[in-house]
Amino acid sequence: LGRKGTVKQMLKRLQTHAKIAVITDGPRGASATDGILFHSLDALPVHVVETTGAGDAFASAFVAGIIRKHDIPTALKLGIVQSANVIRYVGAKEKLLTWRNLESAARNKRLRVKTEAI
Repeated sequence: LGRKGTVKQMLKRLQTHAKIAVITDGPRGASATDGILFHSLDALPVHVVETTGAGDAFASAFVAGIIRKHDIPTALKLGIVQSANVIRYVGAKEKLLTWRNLESAARNKRLRVKTEAI
């Protein structure tokens, strides 16, 4: 697909291949679309120790959120919180939050997902 265009444009192209398209952008957060709405969420401000495993932590939490019938904004929150927790430690799977702790942390962080028509 290449890295040409805005995040919205890239997501729109990517979404033609999947029901939900997601792009993570490291310290700039993550964005997702279902082809109708565009959602974005900034990364959490944390002290980064190591970024190994951040993408996997985000992806697994996001997908688990979707599987558990959460909407895209909630799944983005889960992914952002899980990845932010992992990068605070050395190792790709250190300090992964349990599902219960992850949901609680995502609720308590008061994260604001920006949503608009694509």
